[in-house]
Amino acid sequence: MKIKQLILILFATYFLSSCVVIHNGTISSAPVGKQVQYVDIAVGVSQANKFLCFGGSSNDALILDSRQAMIRSRPLKPDEEYINYTVDLKKTFYPFWSQTKVTLCADVIKYTNDTISNIYSDNYNRKMRSQLTGNELFEIGDSIIYNNNLGGTILSFVSAEKVRILYNSNQNTIRTKILSINDIYTKKKEFKGNTVGGIYSYYITVNTDKIAITGKIIALGLHQLIIEESTGKITKLNYSN
Repeated sequence: MKIKQLILILFATYFLSSCVVIHNGTISSAPVGKQVQYVDIAVGVSQANKFLCFGGSSNDALILDSRQAMIRSRPLKPDEEYINYTVDLKKTFYPFWSQTKVTLCADVIKYTNDTISNIYSDNYNRKMRSQLTGNELFEIGDSIIYNNNLGGTILSFVSAEKVRILYNSNQNTIRTKILSINDIYTKKKEFKGNTVGGIYSYYITVNTDKIAITGKIIALGLHQLIIEESTGKITKLNYSN
């Protein structure tokens, strides 16, 4: 192979596999003139994908979608209000495909006439101390699958072991639920040297004999990956296998 052809192939491979990520954010706050207590933090996430500049929504529409998601995930109770909004805009660009994610957060306050010793509730302090926005594979706003290919979006990290997701129910209504971090998978990322769509080989033991099995990776999790064998069988494997 000529050296120019080799350079061209390497350049094309790099170009097609590379991506650019851009973050933007805004914060808005207003003074509170009454006695209040900070009781919670509300979060809403929306995203849109574009292929060759087609599809998706404008940033304004995504902000509206994320606000609606935030209200659904943490509706206000009597005497409560949202304040101190933060908007995080994340844009990921590939050669032919791009994704825009908007994460909207707000403090939830409750008006009260009672004298309180601490304006920050235990629930609010716990969420502020948590500071969990992701781990080595997942982050807020990621599209995930669970329960045999059902789809959802990570809304928040409840803890290091659990996430709250946004999903469409069977009645086509948007709801939230909490899942174990071990029960969610991605089809859009690389992890531990593995790529969705790539080939994965492992061994099984049958009557003391080791047999090599090869399959296509269809999803990646934090501790396991899902592969489809040549027979069509779907298998979950630990990365150590």
